[in-house]
Amino acid sequence: MIVIGADTHKRTHALAAIDADTGQLLGEREITANEQGHLDGLRWARELGHEIAWAIEDCRHVSQRFERSLVNAGERVLRVAPKLMGASRRGEREPGKSDQIDARAIARAMLRDGIEQFPAAFLDEQTVEIRVLCDHREILVGERTRLINRPRWNLVILTQSLRPRSPRASSTTPANSSASPADSERCRKPLGFV
Repeated sequence: MIVIGADTHKRTHALAAIDADTGQLLGEREITANEQGHLDGLRWARELGHEIAWAIEDCRHVSQRFERSLVNAGERVLRVAPKLMGASRRGEREPGKSDQIDARAIARAMLRDGIEQFPAAFLDEQTVEIRVLCDHREILVGERTRLINRPRWNLVILTQSLRPRSPRASSTTPANSSASPADSERCRKPLGFV
């Protein structure tokens, strides 16, 4: 099993993958705190192995979107209380504090205390229902937009072919013609379809 510690922030998340059996650091990564970054982190983690547990520092005001993305993808996400990381951080060989050190400390705190001891992140029933309804609405709005745009483009194509040619290209009316200036102006205007 691989435990991936995540130190979450407003703009970026630091990830550190630790082998649960050996405690060896398998890799580190920094991702952006948006949907594309979450997908990149998930892809990276799945390249490392199949059995993964995500250990995320329990700071829900910054980790909530990342947790939700992982849970929606079917990942096992566990919350680690920030106070548990102190001993793990002190055990790191590098002095000081950095996001990568914190990500490693989160993963190691989970391994030290046992995965079963930590609460799992989950979507409650209402959240799942709202997500399904929102997804369905997005599909309906996209389909409606396509249905509206198709006839509009057809009208644009039709009106282009029905428009009269420029006045210079058409023949001029003779001087003794009974056509009024208003009639000739009306002929030059395009048809009013749009």
